[in-house]
Amino acid sequence: MDFPRVFILIRDQDIAYWADFEAWKNDIIEVNFFNPSERAEADLEEILTDAWNFLALIEEEEENQYELNNGYEDDGI
Repeated sequence: MDFPRVFILIRDQDIAYWADFEAWKNDIIEVNFFNPSERAEADLEEILTDAWNFLALIEEEEENQYELNNGYEDDGI
């Protein structure tokens, strides 16, 4: 694994959904390291960029699933 293990706390999910990257990284999230000694060596900007890109991929996949289900959640009905 290239990165230290981290836990990213999203303080406000509703605001995070609509935030741009700068607001997201500066005001909405908090990065916590499982091993605090790794923080000094970590490239925090790279960790945040990868986390942001991962969320974008998740959002894209959710949109694809929504379209596949003709705009409806698959609730078995």
